Amino acid sequence: MTTERLGIGFVGSGFNARFHIQSLTSVREIDVRGVWSPNERNAASTAALARELDVGEARPYKTIRDMVADPAINALGKGASVGTQIYGIVFTILWTAIATFVILFIVKALVGLRPSTQEEVEGLDVTQHGEVVP
Repeated sequence: MTTERLGIGFVGSGFNARFHIQSLTSVREIDVRGVWSPNERNAASTAALARELDVGEARPYKTIRDMVADPAINALGKGASVGTQIYGIVFTILWTAIATFVILFIVKALVGLRPSTQEEVEGLDVTQHGEVVP
């Protein structure tokens, strides 16, 4: 059984890329083959780390377009995680909004959300807390 190794490229050369490259030392059938960063020196340093850890013959790329055009690279790291994070943020906002409205509806049905007009006229310190302001 012959399997072709997956060649991956990293967009970015910071902490996340370095962390993932280090984690690839225990993953089979994957080679880091490229790194792109706006800072060419950092891209070269991260590619060197991949070679030092023997997780692939990574090389730095001057542009993302060059890295994507390389037939040795089958997948890009980090780019996909941005979409996942955006999806998570949108889902969290929607979930929070819906849950808040459900909770407010229940509280309004049980005890109400606002004091009565008479309570507001008398003052909330007196009607809600039993305090008299001197």
